[in-house]
Amino acid sequence: MSIDKEGNVYDIDNLIEKLAALEHEQWAHWTRYMLDNLTPENIQRWRRQIETPYEDLSEKEKESDRVWARKVMELTGKPTYGDTAGQGISKRHRSQYAIPCITSRANM
Repeated sequence: MSIDKEGNVYDIDNLIEKLAALEHEQWAHWTRYMLDNLTPENIQRWRRQIETPYEDLSEKEKESDRVWARKVMELTGKPTYGDTAGQGISKRHRSQYAIPCITSRANM
């Protein structure tokens, strides 16, 4: 267990495991998509995206990255006010990624 500057108690090992599981989900999602859509046109587009800094991506490309950023925010218990597309973690997965051990030190 660790305590942050605001006095919240959290289990960093638990958080790391949950973030790693989310990272694996993202990798599997991308790999599945890539293997199902491997065309010369897509390969050329993906090579361009690899070489493009985030700030220079199109809004559509940035939003694709924001979907996964929102999942991280939900996982860490932070609000995702920007989730207007409804693409955060589904209700079914929230309990899987929930971190119930975060509490206020004042409640201890």
